[in-house]
Amino acid sequence: MHEFSLAQSVLDIVTEVAQENEIAAVDEVRLDIGQISGVSVEALEFAWSFLRDQQECTKTAALAIKRPEGHGRCRACGFNGRLTDYIRICPACGSLELEIISGEEFMVTGISGE
Repeated sequence: MHEFSLAQSVLDIVTEVAQENEIAAVDEVRLDIGQISGVSVEALEFAWSFLRDQQECTKTAALAIKRPEGHGRCRACGFNGRLTDYIRICPACGSLELEIISGEEFMVTGISGE
């Protein structure tokens, strides 16, 4: 379950940012997790609920997660639209010339606290 290592990375980033900005208690961690990123949000939240207790500043921090849609463009047929899977095959023509535009992201976009 790679979500534990992802949650650990988020914890490391949040802890560093909190220390740099003198935030004693983080209330919320904002994440963008693309719908075709392959990340299980439920597993990540489960991992976070355990790992956040490792740092004093994150003990009560909640995750606020946005799920950007997958979007792709086919260089072969010109398809430009929504993707529901990470499979790099054009849903319109079956070509392997599909470019993923969005939906793969996994990033910390902000934290808030006092």
